[in-house]
Amino acid sequence: MNKVHIKCLSFALVLFCALPGLWAKEITLNWGSNTKTVDVPDEIANLALENQAKIEKALTDNNVSVSDFESVAGEVTKAYNDLVSNGTLKTTTPYTTAKNGLNAFSDTMGDIIPNSQAQQNVWANAWIGPLFPKPLHFGFGINAGITKLDLTALIETADALGVSMSGVPNTLVWPTITADMRLGGIKLPFDIGFTCMGLNSSILGDKLDPVSFNFFTIGGDFRYALVKGLDNFKPRVSVGAGYYFTKAGVGINSDKADASLNIKTHSIFMNAQASIKMLFFVPFIGTRVMFSNTNVDWKVRARWESILNSSNTDGDKLAKAASWGILPDQFGGGSSYGFFEHIRPVIYGGFSLDIAVIDLTFSVSYDFISKLPSGAFSFRFALN
Repeated sequence: MNKVHIKCLSFALVLFCALPGLWAKEITLNWGSNTKTVDVPDEIANLALENQAKIEKALTDNNVSVSDFESVAGEVTKAYNDLVSNGTLKTTTPYTTAKNGLNAFSDTMGDIIPNSQAQQNVWANAWIGPLFPKPLHFGFGINAGITKLDLTALIETADALGVSMSGVPNTLVWPTITADMRLGGIKLPFDIGFTCMGLNSSILGDKLDPVSFNFFTIGGDFRYALVKGLDNFKPRVSVGAGYYFTKAGVGINSDKADASLNIKTHSIFMNAQASIKMLFFVPFIGTRVMFSNTNVDWKVRARWESILNSSNTDGDKLAKAASWGILPDQFGGGSSYGFFEHIRPVIYGGFSLDIAVIDLTFSVSYDFISKLPSGAFSFRFALN
C-alpha cells in the first residue's frame, strides 16, 4: 500500500469517526416498567446522561411506549445523519457548538465591558482646579467612545441553531455614548466626576438583525492633585480612584431559536495622570488599573423541530424529543470573574483643545489583558 492510499484511508477513517450517526454510543433508560438501550450520536448520548432523570420522568409522565421511544430516538439519529449528508447546519454538533459559543462570548463580554468603561469620563487636565474661589472650575458634556467587539463566537452559536447571521459582521465597533460632568474641589486640590450612559441597538435600525443589545452604565471618580500646575506650561499630576456599574444585555431572536445574555459588571479602578496646558492645547497621558467583578448569564430556547428538520425527517417526532428532554429545548450557562481574577492595567492618553469654554478631547487607550484598543471623543462646556 503506497503513501497516497494510506493518506486516503486515514482521511476516510477520520470522516467515518466524525459522522454522528455512525460513531454512536449506547444509552439505557428506565421508566415505569420499561427499559430500553439504543444507539444514538455521541452528542445525544452525552445529553441523555446529563438529563437522564428528567428524560425518564418525562417518559413516565407521558406514558411513552418502548416503540414510540425507539421511533423518536431513531428520528433524532436520522436528523443528525442529515447534518452530514446535506449540510443542514454548519456543524454536526449543534447543541455543543451553541453552548461553547455562548460560553466563549460570555468571556468576550467579560473583557469588553471593563474595557469600554476605561474610556468614560476621561478629561485631559489631570486636575481641573478648585470649585471656589473664582474663577469656578467645572464642566459637563458628552463622551463618545468605541471599542472593538469580536462577534465570531456569537455567530457560531447562531449558525449552530440554524439562525442566519449573514448581515452581521464578525467584528463590531462597540459604541459608548455617555453624559459626564466634573466639579473642582473645595479647599483641598481635588475634583470629582460623574458619568451616566444608556444605549441600545435600535439606533442602528435592522443592521444587526437578528442580534440586539442594550446597556446602561453609571459611575463616578475622585482625583487628588499631587502637582497643581494651574498656570500655562506647568504640569499637573493627579492620582485617583473610581467605580463603575454596567448592566447589559445581548440577544438573538428568530423563529428557530432565541438566545439572551445578561451581564452585570462592577469595576473599581485606580489611576494616575499627568497633563500640561500650553495655551489652548493640553496633551495628557495616564495609567489605570481596573478590578472588575463580572457575571454573565445566558439562556437559549431552541426549537429543534425547526432547527434539525429537513425533507427526510419528521418534525413532530423531533418536537417530542425536545419535550421529553432528549433534545433540551431550554438550556443555559454563564461565567463570572472576581475583582482579583482579571486585574486590568490600562494605558491611555491624548489631547484636548480648550477654546474659550469649549473643551474638545481626543483620547485612546489600550487594555493589556484583553489586548483591546479603544478610542473616544468628548465635547464639553468646561472651565478648567
